[in-house]
Amino acid sequence: LVPIRIDIDLNGVKFRDSFTWNLNETLITPEYFAEIICEDFNLSHSVYQPVIVKAIKEQIDEYYMYSQTGETEGNEYKDTNNVYDLDIIVGDQWLKDQFEWDLCNKRNNPEEFAEKLIEDLGLEPEFKTAIAHSIREQIQAHVKSLYLSGYQFDGGPIKDDEVAQSFLLPLNEETIIRNDKIVLDFAPDIYSLNEDDIERLERDYERESR
Repeated sequence: LVPIRIDIDLNGVKFRDSFTWNLNETLITPEYFAEIICEDFNLSHSVYQPVIVKAIKEQIDEYYMYSQTGETEGNEYKDTNNVYDLDIIVGDQWLKDQFEWDLCNKRNNPEEFAEKLIEDLGLEPEFKTAIAHSIREQIQAHVKSLYLSGYQFDGGPIKDDEVAQSFLLPLNEETIIRNDKIVLDFAPDIYSLNEDDIERLERDYERESR
């Protein structure tokens, strides 16, 4: 599944969406998917469909470029734990959370994690896709950083100091137990938003994305 993010600001229309794209999909093409989006949101097909198609294909191509790296069966990866953040708004609910995620543990599944999290927190089903997308997007960013640093994905240590420092220290007797001072940082927070809150967060997002 490829994390796809659409962020369009064109001709006075702002459109944002995020979803995951199944690479094994044979019936729905990016062109057809973009056509459906334009119909659902009453967007001009001639203007917005090519932009959406281009964004989807570019992100799929980038995924292919980095995802094929290091997939040799039997490789054992080390030191690939990292802290992943969730900062997601659905309707009037705002979820913030952070947790450790082992980048190369094949048993880690973003969709299963998301389903369990929304079940535990009593969140709306729409959060599942958003959570899984956010995790996959962060996975892809870290895989890309490893690739660009020259990492061989052979189970060896990360030689680029800057990239290595972006990952957590290996687990051992000293690091397996979290420091009491940061325990509360690794717990989910859910906020109820009013219209003013949503508008303020929207402005913050636009400012950060410039």
